[in-house]
Amino acid sequence: MDVSKLFFPLIYLFATVLLSAQTGGPNGELGKRNQSPLLLQSMQKDSLYLWQEKVSLQLNDLVVQPKDHLFFKAYVLTGPKQLRVSASNVLKVELLDGAGKLVKHQYHKVTAGETAGSFEVPKQVKPGTYYVRAYTKWMLNYGPDKFALQPIEVTRTSTAANAKPYVQNELEFFPEGGALISGLTAKMAMTGLSRIQGQAKIIDQNGIEVANVTRYGEDFGTAIFVPNRDGQYAVVDATSQSFPLPEVQAIGYSLMSNNIGDDDSHVRIEVSPELRNEKIYLKGISNGITYFEKEIEFGTGLGIEVEIPKKGIPNGILELRLVDDFDQLWATRPVLIENNDFVIDMEAIETSAAGKAFKIKVTDNEGLPVETRLSLGVNAFENEGNDAMFSNNLRSDKFIKDLKVLTKGFLNEKVIATNDELPSEIYYDFQEGLEFYGQAYDLNNKLLSNTKIQLLVATEGDAIAKEAITDDSGMFKISNLQIEGEADIVFRTVAEETRGKMVKVIPFEFEVPPISESNTSKEQRLNARKRANYDRHVLNKEEAKRLIPLEGVTLKEEKIQKRSMPAVYGIKGRQGRVVVQDPKRPRLISELLLGIPGVIVSGDVNNPNVQLLSGSAGRIGSGSNSAGFSTLDQSGPLWVIDGFTIENSPFFSSGWGITANDIDRIEYIAPYNSDTSMWGTRGRWGVFLVYTRNGSEIDYWNRKQAQLTFQGYHNSIDFDTYRNELPNRKKENSRVLYWNPSLSTDENGEAIVRLNNVNATDKIKIEATAIRQDGKLGKRTKIF
Repeated sequence: MDVSKLFFPLIYLFATVLLSAQTGGPNGELGKRNQSPLLLQSMQKDSLYLWQEKVSLQLNDLVVQPKDHLFFKAYVLTGPKQLRVSASNVLKVELLDGAGKLVKHQYHKVTAGETAGSFEVPKQVKPGTYYVRAYTKWMLNYGPDKFALQPIEVTRTSTAANAKPYVQNELEFFPEGGALISGLTAKMAMTGLSRIQGQAKIIDQNGIEVANVTRYGEDFGTAIFVPNRDGQYAVVDATSQSFPLPEVQAIGYSLMSNNIGDDDSHVRIEVSPELRNEKIYLKGISNGITYFEKEIEFGTGLGIEVEIPKKGIPNGILELRLVDDFDQLWATRPVLIENNDFVIDMEAIETSAAGKAFKIKVTDNEGLPVETRLSLGVNAFENEGNDAMFSNNLRSDKFIKDLKVLTKGFLNEKVIATNDELPSEIYYDFQEGLEFYGQAYDLNNKLLSNTKIQLLVATEGDAIAKEAITDDSGMFKISNLQIEGEADIVFRTVAEETRGKMVKVIPFEFEVPPISESNTSKEQRLNARKRANYDRHVLNKEEAKRLIPLEGVTLKEEKIQKRSMPAVYGIKGRQGRVVVQDPKRPRLISELLLGIPGVIVSGDVNNPNVQLLSGSAGRIGSGSNSAGFSTLDQSGPLWVIDGFTIENSPFFSSGWGITANDIDRIEYIAPYNSDTSMWGTRGRWGVFLVYTRNGSEIDYWNRKQAQLTFQGYHNSIDFDTYRNELPNRKKENSRVLYWNPSLSTDENGEAIVRLNNVNATDKIKIEATAIRQDGKLGKRTKIF
């Protein structure tokens, strides 16, 4: 089939829908004025439905060490048919720690719905579970539950033999259907069996065995039994460790699925006698869209079997739900839909002391050869009881994948979406290129409102010039930047003299979404902001509609970092007790002092009298002598100028040679504060720290204030170069033997892969994925 004949009509159709729908999106503010809210909402829904994007992510390994390079291949799939045609041209790839905090991120250019790259695991990361996440800006409309997410394990183990993939630390139970129902057959899946010693079994409250636990690999297992209403069940192992199972529900439904068939998913539903005559419906929902719905009628029996055809359902997770007339959820079961449109077979054709060679052959379901491109990785495979998790039998592969989905271990596919419905509005537009958000100031820290500014980008072989106009708050956005690697950006505007042309910009970026929408909290959002650099600000979705010039993205206020004298002795005035002079509109000294809480000012404006509210008793301290003071102490608070102690005085004196224009800031330390102790009893009535302006700033300015470094598309190292640069010892112990994100098959559907870095007795795992532009999919994992 000629893909181009399908591709271009499809793009035309989608573009037509998009143009109409985007009049209600971030680029369509003018169009909104003449449209009704209902029409606008309908058009947005159409756009969100037809253009929903999904990322399929393949990593070259799930166990890495600090400073290792992790390689990936990503496919961006679009629409209900999940075609590999994406309107988004930029993919953001993140490395998150176990708590969902950002470790690093990169941007990669998407071409024809796919991209590939690598990133280096930072040297300073601690061992533990991390996540690789990938998404487009458009996917932000649907929430983090729609992003591609893959857990990895960072270890400091130096040898491949000792490096193990991630296993669950806690023993968790997942009843098929969501709950144990009295009198109904229950299939109990579980993870965390690495904690179990020897053979595990399920016993009741009397210690009677009711089922054996069948293990699959090191971490997964299942057991089938029929619980009783008053039963209390637990898993026990050979050492008598006991782990209680969930409580048994009195009535309900059981929902079990056999998903290893190629064309259908076989579902069995059982019901408690009390509910047999109640109306109940079986629904199949994927990405908020219902693809299957059937009313279930049990008749005289308590069980029924249903076949769900897989054809027409997009690849990914289909959530089966049993709901009543009130849409109340009674049972749920995730099912992995993987409609392989072609078969990937692997055959060893050569084994010798020099290495191994394999033939990869791709055919369609009728056995005809398929010419396509594969993403293929080869890793060392350590036996260690994990053979059951990686079978060369396709039906066994499907069973294991289904078990992983049931236990929510298959994190690369989203198990259950947080919301059934599509989002109500479009907040984020498609990203054609890299974007820059900022707030503009001149070199005197004056906000540049409604000002045309120019951005000059210097790359290795080219220079780029773009223009933007700031809004009332100095905000601006530059779109469609096509920059490879790191580049310097210079900002300027129109002015008569050189310094006036320079523009200082505070960059802004999007807030890091949580791993899941369900764990979004105010505290997490605050922590995300704290993690940002002090001069880089965060964009947040919640207030998106407030900033129309930036197409629905909110920028939060940022304080400008001023050139000023550093704090003396590391002592700073507390928040609210620091006043800063404005060099453009300087205030009188009396006005500055009046801005400090607890300070009363009177008398001459240039030599004001200062009275303080006592921090301990609320008294007013004046210039009179007080009992208990040394005769060496003068009356009044202590004045310290640029770190030099001047005198205790109830007055600010012009005799010190300081005018209002000379002052940068005044910091006040209240009486009885521990910080005053460094001045002894002289600080008892409080201390005023006066800092003067740095005289050099009047004539000196730094051109680099109008320049910053921009991270463009990431320049990833290719696998062959990376492996050749590895030290011999690390190369010998590496789990990763081969990686090619774009292995092409010939007209016979074949490709040859030669491995010169393996021995004849080495056991390896080969994993291949291919997704064509027409959405046709092929996946296969095989052990040799």
